[in-house]
Amino acid sequence: MDLINKKQIRFLAAFFIGFLAFSISASSEKRSVKAQNEITGEWTADFKSADFGKKHITFLRRSTRHGLRTEGISLSPNELQNLIRQAASTAKTAVNFSIEREAGTFEIEGFVREGKGAGFWKLIPSQNFVSAMHARGYENLTDEDLFSAAIGN
Repeated sequence: MDLINKKQIRFLAAFFIGFLAFSISASSEKRSVKAQNEITGEWTADFKSADFGKKHITFLRRSTRHGLRTEGISLSPNELQNLIRQAASTAKTAVNFSIEREAGTFEIEGFVREGKGAGFWKLIPSQNFVSAMHARGYENLTDEDLFSAAIGN
């Protein structure tokens, strides 16, 4: 009687091949996160709503690891001065603006109409921020870490 039959050998071979493929995939995803220079997503806003004069922008970010993530920030009008004038227009208007944070700069483009806007954003991480965090012992910051830091400022 054989200790291991052919079915068991095929099962073990398939298991190890699957495990190896998963390991390679997971390590390549980690490498791509570290190598990525910009983080991207979409945004929406309703500039007509006022919360003590602040304007609220919602950032949407999709990732294979975390699915869909939404985060919002409230900004004073002087942080979006040119945008607020454009957002008041009733006509559809293209906009490009940026929001500077310690962790990086959001470069934002899209359209506004009647105080509502939507479009795309990209976050350019600050190398000074990454270096400062590295000096404090926070090595290997992921895209999610940088996005969270930029949102939280």
